[in-house]
Amino acid sequence: MFIHSLFDNHPSILTLPRYGVIYSLLPEIIIDLNLERQIDLFIKKCPGIFDSSKEYFGNITGVATGRFGINGDQDLFVDVNDFKQRLYDMASEELDQNRQISRRDFFLLIHLAYGLCVKNQDISQIKYVFYHPHSHGEWEILTSDFPDLYFMAMTRDPRQDWVSWKKIHALRMGRDASKIPPIILFLTAKSYSNNCHILDNLIGKLKPDHIRIIDLELFHVMNKTAMSHLCSWLGIDFDEVLMQSTFNGQPWFGNATNLVKASSFNPTMKRATWRDELSPVEIKIINSLLPGSISYLHYDIDVDQHYNGSFEVVHNGVRYESKLLLLFHCFLHIAGNPLLIFPGIETEHPIGERVGARVRNILGLGRATRYTVKLFRQLMGEKLNNMFNTLASNEKRLLGSKPSPQLFVDYYG
Repeated sequence: MFIHSLFDNHPSILTLPRYGVIYSLLPEIIIDLNLERQIDLFIKKCPGIFDSSKEYFGNITGVATGRFGINGDQDLFVDVNDFKQRLYDMASEELDQNRQISRRDFFLLIHLAYGLCVKNQDISQIKYVFYHPHSHGEWEILTSDFPDLYFMAMTRDPRQDWVSWKKIHALRMGRDASKIPPIILFLTAKSYSNNCHILDNLIGKLKPDHIRIIDLELFHVMNKTAMSHLCSWLGIDFDEVLMQSTFNGQPWFGNATNLVKASSFNPTMKRATWRDELSPVEIKIINSLLPGSISYLHYDIDVDQHYNGSFEVVHNGVRYESKLLLLFHCFLHIAGNPLLIFPGIETEHPIGERVGARVRNILGLGRATRYTVKLFRQLMGEKLNNMFNTLASNEKRLLGSKPSPQLFVDYYG
């Protein structure tokens, strides 16, 4: 979200104030008779880009620490009818001789129509759409439809990643970070390994110099140097707007787990705090579970000396004798404590909004329960063994496949 917000206001880039899948929601081909319906479906599926209070940025019980504007108390609004008319007119002009428009062109026109609703733009300057799907499910069709796409992979040392996730889970569960259920460390490591595995596959599909891997902490320290390099890489002019977080040109104050508002780089950010914030056991377990991921992303680890015994330690630690306790921990992982709201946010929102947020949390228990039962079944018996085997297989592959240093932004800084 941070790098997305930095590129928001650049004159050569179009983007939406949203993360999440869009491209795969669109049909491969849209015919003229179905054009208006497809525009209406897009508006229905992505309501937050027209009223930011309706999706991620309006979730006052999440980790978003503010809305928009100088005081961080505003929502974003874009006129739906204006957008719909602009998109319909432009898409109608782009219909081919068969009265059809491709998903690729429709996707680009969505961004253009939206951008023109937000502000007057010199269309001749626009070179890129910045798309943040926050999901791995679309790379196959994206690389097929956009074979020249540029990809920025934001990363974090998995040990530092666990420091952050512990804080998030502690907030969501209403408990001390030292009392996070053991199963959650394993699930976090499994997700991290899967992400690296997918990244490795994606790199093989992109042009050699069309990817940059960026460590979040190092990105903050490099700040303008890093952004200048990315501009040179993309072939666009550096602009000072790249140094501030915005969406639709309005200041945005981030989603840090410490709930401290910030809308720009922190060049004094302390790196590798995991060495002080994690216990020796946690460090050994993560090193044992993710030696390939750590090495693959050029983080420090002695792969010959990583703690082999920890693999069995965590394997035994997530084998619950009590199925009821496992079910409860799965629920905490999925839903947190639905009666809680993150500390520090209570005073920032009117009582009506706070009550509404609590009600929505409680009403969402049905969906959370379904996901909980599914996860519970995955963590039982042989299925748990299969998850460990998959993780081990991914890590073994990653140990033998290391990206070129030229793909990492710090290589140029």
